[in-house]
Amino acid sequence: MEYIKLGASLYLPSTRWDLKEIIVNNKYPFLKSVILDTEDSVAFEDLQECYTNLRDLLTEMPSKKNGKQIMVFIRPRGPKELIEILSFDQIEKIDGFVLPKFSPENMKEYMSSMPANMWYMPVLEKNIFSENEIILIRDFILENRQNLLSVRIGITDILNIIKTRRIKNQSVYEISVASHIISRIVFAFAPYDINVTGTVYENFGSDSTLVLRKEVEKDLGNGIFGKSAIHPSQVQVINEVYKVSLEDYEAASKLLDVNSPSVFKLHDSMQERATHLEWAKKIIARKEVYGFN
Repeated sequence: MEYIKLGASLYLPSTRWDLKEIIVNNKYPFLKSVILDTEDSVAFEDLQECYTNLRDLLTEMPSKKNGKQIMVFIRPRGPKELIEILSFDQIEKIDGFVLPKFSPENMKEYMSSMPANMWYMPVLEKNIFSENEIILIRDFILENRQNLLSVRIGITDILNIIKTRRIKNQSVYEISVASHIISRIVFAFAPYDINVTGTVYENFGSDSTLVLRKEVEKDLGNGIFGKSAIHPSQVQVINEVYKVSLEDYEAASKLLDVNSPSVFKLHDSMQERATHLEWAKKIIARKEVYGFN
């Protein structure tokens, strides 16, 4: 369950001047993963500046073996740009790549370039409006799952296709089209032990904190773990939800105990090893990374 370490992944335009402060100098100690974007948040005319910034960051970053604490991913603009970024000196310091607009048209090209020693996370945001398209992508990923960390959902792009967006302080689960697409993706991937991450939430004011928290709780209830974040304040809210209660931890521990009965009562709930075992494993993994709430 390596994906448990992702937590809230902070999206950062790769043109930002403070990447070193965030990634090398640990500006946000609560941060567990970042995604350095070279796609939607970077104008085409700024791409070379963006690449220069990434090269400079790589020279400053510690290696994976020398104390790098934050998981670092780069999101290229497409398969050809992935090849260019892979040529950067010391690129082996990052953990992997987020592959945008992953679809039957480009997935083979993406995977032909992906290194064997790096994670990849495809973003599903196009060619996902029919069951056949989703299954086609799913089956290809199953053939190439060795370095798959998680599947991400690009909900902003999906809503843009139908010419809409979330209104402020609206949960994604209140939009029936978005909720339907999320459900289809989870049902396609989760039964094959492929994690799906939660969608980005575009608001980060203090009045939106409760909506974000409830959305993350619904993510968990729908079998989704990890979430894209666009502001540091969101990261703390999301990772706080990933902490576990003592009640859940006790139940999970007993469910994983081979000496426990098949069915037992604990904390006024029925606990059944046959049907709650996978939930229990995830609870224990979350506790190891995020602790108790």
